Amino acid sequence: MSPPLPSERVLSTLEADGKRHWLTPKLARGRFLRWRRVVGYALIAMFVALPFITIDGRPAFLIDLLTREISMFGAVFRPTDGLVLMLLGITIAITVFLVTAMFGRVWCGWACPQSVYLEHVFRPIERWLEGPARRFAKSRPRKVVKWAIYAVLAFVLANVFLAYFVGVARLRHWLIESPADHVGGFTLVCVVAALMLFDFGYFREQACILACPYGRLQAVLLDRQSLIVAYDPRRGEPRGQPKKTKLKALKVLEDAAAPTRVGDCVDCGACVATCPTGIDIRDGLQMECIGCAQCIDACDTVMDKVGKPRNLIGYSSQDRLAGLPGKLLRARTMIYPAILVVVISFLVMATVSRPSTEVWIERHLGPSFIALPTPDRVASQIRIKLENELTTPQHYAFALVGTPDITLRDNAGLTLVTHQTLSMTLFAEVPRASFVHGRRVVQLRVASDGGFTKLVDGPSSTRLALVHAVGRLVTYTGLGVAAGALGRALDLAGELGAVQHVASIIAALVIVAWGIRGLVVGLDPPSHGTTFQRGLVQIRRASPAKRMFGTGMLTGFLPCGWLWAFVVIAGGTGDLATSAGVMAAFWLGTVPMMVGLMRFATPILARLRARVPKLTAIALVVLGLGTLAMRWRDAGIDQVVAPHCQHCQHGVNA
Repeated sequence: MSPPLPSERVLSTLEADGKRHWLTPKLARGRFLRWRRVVGYALIAMFVALPFITIDGRPAFLIDLLTREISMFGAVFRPTDGLVLMLLGITIAITVFLVTAMFGRVWCGWACPQSVYLEHVFRPIERWLEGPARRFAKSRPRKVVKWAIYAVLAFVLANVFLAYFVGVARLRHWLIESPADHVGGFTLVCVVAALMLFDFGYFREQACILACPYGRLQAVLLDRQSLIVAYDPRRGEPRGQPKKTKLKALKVLEDAAAPTRVGDCVDCGACVATCPTGIDIRDGLQMECIGCAQCIDACDTVMDKVGKPRNLIGYSSQDRLAGLPGKLLRARTMIYPAILVVVISFLVMATVSRPSTEVWIERHLGPSFIALPTPDRVASQIRIKLENELTTPQHYAFALVGTPDITLRDNAGLTLVTHQTLSMTLFAEVPRASFVHGRRVVQLRVASDGGFTKLVDGPSSTRLALVHAVGRLVTYTGLGVAAGALGRALDLAGELGAVQHVASIIAALVIVAWGIRGLVVGLDPPSHGTTFQRGLVQIRRASPAKRMFGTGMLTGFLPCGWLWAFVVIAGGTGDLATSAGVMAAFWLGTVPMMVGLMRFATPILARLRARVPKLTAIALVVLGLGTLAMRWRDAGIDQVVAPHCQHCQHGVNA
């Protein structure tokens, strides 16, 4: 027995029995089609020309997968610019969110390459050869000519597409030289051309409906004020022609009581016949709608013929259709731009502050040091890796700063051409007696003939910030688990709220006391005393990464009002896993700020190193007093109400 068939079509491209429903949308001419053609052909010209435009000898836009470089309008980004690329990706994502929240799927219907090439290149060729509604679709000669043209276009588009990833020069060699000389490149061109032919010749609108996830994101990216293509049911319903309605009312007596008013929609089906995804826009907002406005042009033409006003179908919003006023300023249109300003600021800062040379200190190979024949001296190797980011060759020299007792051997310098990366090993002869607890910290100056100078003294600040963050995560989750275990003994969440309030006040007082102590005696702990202080002394003697991890763990025990407030909230869950998750979420919210501060503020703080303890102490006092003031104010105007539970039928006012 076969399963029952659905009563209606699941997808616009799927028949009830599961077969492909082929769409042959009609072309509706109108004002939006004219503008879409202008935009579409301009974008096609830009898509084709952009790989061939050069700026400073490099393509205007190139994602070179072979050399792992991204060229964007004269700027070159390499894998070492991970922070810049991450910020760029976040900027693009937030821009998409903002544009979608304001203008709906304007990208899909007006600028997406899938829609642009399909609606302005391939389908016009099909209508030209097979006629309207594919009247001559069964003509074999016409079909052969159509697929031959499609194949040529797919091959051209494949080469244009690959030019964005391999470069025009390399692609030209692949096309001119014998395929036997570059089998891999020739195969790649053929595979991409075949995929293009399959997409625009067969798959078509299913790429938008089935493959692209953007349409499915509408539920979270759109709000009721977002611009969409919509049908006005208050004006269009009930559908039908007035004359036919009057005749029906005369046939049956019961029909005399039926309303004689007929909406503006004449139920001609023109909006459905022109839709490139095959939906009926009168059914409301749908995932398949790409906002191409073809249904608007079709409906406007019909309204002109019947003498009705236009915009029965038009660009509108869900609130406007419901009779509510439009709002430009709303949560999405204020939060997204605010985030965008912050991210773009960091992006500009990271781009401008990119060094002309990337420098890394690598782990040395073999033993840490080698005993020399000279008494009381050892040799230690320094492995350094450089990458020249400039467009001109650079010569680099190396020197140790403030260490007259150390001799740097094999220091002939290094020359790097444009975007070259190279590692070298230096040997430093060090007096054995200068080591403290087996360590000797030195600074290496790297200078180039182009004016670049950098002092290298250990791991990068970004990596240290991440190590510090991992240490804080360990402590935060540990505190969350402990608070969750304690929360199991509490019956009412109201009791937890009271504890949180008192804990915040106590934490604020401790913060003020800590800051005053820093102003009087300093924030640095002594080298003796409690186990906590002795732990700090031991951490200072460790490697930079271990120091950052240890201080990150100890940071969780500082009297931070926000931290301990979240600990109390975590305890209110009464569950070990949930409380650990709460603290992990709190930690995740602090990571970008801490990493960003250590990444960008380190050069500034290096100049203010002597004043940082006093400034930090003042900041602690101000923060503690501010927290204390807010808590006392809340205590004067708020009431803590215990929530209902299964044993109580009323709340308790405290």
